Amino acid sequence: MEPVIIPRAMTTDTPPGRRRPTLFWRLVIGLPLIALALLLIDSAARALSLPPEVAEALSVPPGLRVVEGALWGIAFGITGLGAIWGRRGALIRALWLLTGFMIYNAARLTLFARADYDRARLPFLVAAAIVAGLVVLGLTLWLRRRHMGG
Repeated sequence: MEPVIIPRAMTTDTPPGRRRPTLFWRLVIGLPLIALALLLIDSAARALSLPPEVAEALSVPPGLRVVEGALWGIAFGITGLGAIWGRRGALIRALWLLTGFMIYNAARLTLFARADYDRARLPFLVAAAIVAGLVVLGLTLWLRRRHMGG
C-alpha cells in the first residue's frame, strides 16, 4: 500500500525553522481579545434593555448597537480562541481585526456623532485608524516576504 501524503495546508504542524508561540504569548494575545468580546456582547445585551426615552436620546440607534456588539463580539471571541489554541497567523488576524474595529468606530462616529467632544476627537481617530492600517499592512507584507523566502 502506498503512503498517503497530506498537504502541509491540511496540517497544524509548525513549518520547519519556525517555533510555535508559547502558552504565555498565546494567552497574552488571546485573553484580551476574549475580554473585549465579552464587553462587546455585554454592550449589545444592555442595548436591548434600554428604556424607550433613553434609546431616543442616543445618537446611535439601539438596533445598530445590538448588531455591532454581537458581530464584533463574535469576531473577537473567535480570534481570541484561535490565538489561545495556537492557530497559525493568529497575531496578524488579531491585528487586522483591531484595525478594522478602529476604522469601523471612526466611520460610526463620523455618521452618528452629535457632541462637540465626539466631533473634536474624530480627526485623531481617523488618523490613528489610517496609521494602524498601514502598520499592520507593512507587518503583514514583511512577514509574508520573510516566511516565503523572498
